[in-house]
Amino acid sequence: MTGSSGSLTNPFQFTSREFDTETNLQFSRARYYNSVAGRFISEDPIRFDGDGTNFYGYVSNNSVNFVDPSGLSAELICEPVPIMRGGLKNAFFILISRAQHCFIHVKCIGGYDVTIELTGPPPQDPKHGSPQMNSFNPSRGGTHFPITSPSGFKCCQLEVNLLNAFQKESGNLPIYNGYPGPNSNTFAFKIISEAGGSVQLPNTAYGWDYLP
Repeated sequence: MTGSSGSLTNPFQFTSREFDTETNLQFSRARYYNSVAGRFISEDPIRFDGDGTNFYGYVSNNSVNFVDPSGLSAELICEPVPIMRGGLKNAFFILISRAQHCFIHVKCIGGYDVTIELTGPPPQDPKHGSPQMNSFNPSRGGTHFPITSPSGFKCCQLEVNLLNAFQKESGNLPIYNGYPGPNSNTFAFKIISEAGGSVQLPNTAYGWDYLP
């Protein structure tokens, strides 16, 4: 969609949803966009978890490759696997391969702000991973990858789908196998796919493309 007024050098407004004729502002489901100024006038609700210290940015100024149709799109976060996670026998492989564990951050305005993931098998069930849902901890770190929502999804629809897929897959766990899978990355990718989203996982997120 292009700008309706003003002398904007770049007239493309990638998240337009509703135009308020009284204020000449566009409401993009989570915040307001000023087509004359060519920028959002409302802060991104995810604040530091969006474009760093710029609370008025949009998908890291890369709207050709990334989208955020709800203004609150979920994200995948990948962190290095601790070297001793798999015991001494797997420590060398983890060190050399720089293996990563990925989990999903799900947030919707006025609702939830959680992470969902699969951790390694607990002592009481050594054959299956342990599904976890916890409050989001911004100090946990990791590399963030935006989850793309399909065109036409309503506000928070992707996020709701992710939580529903998590509940479904938590009750249908295969036997856990750190490498080549199925593992935590297989679990995360399956949830995203079932929710209708898509994401580009790093090559070191081993197991995401596992096929039985």
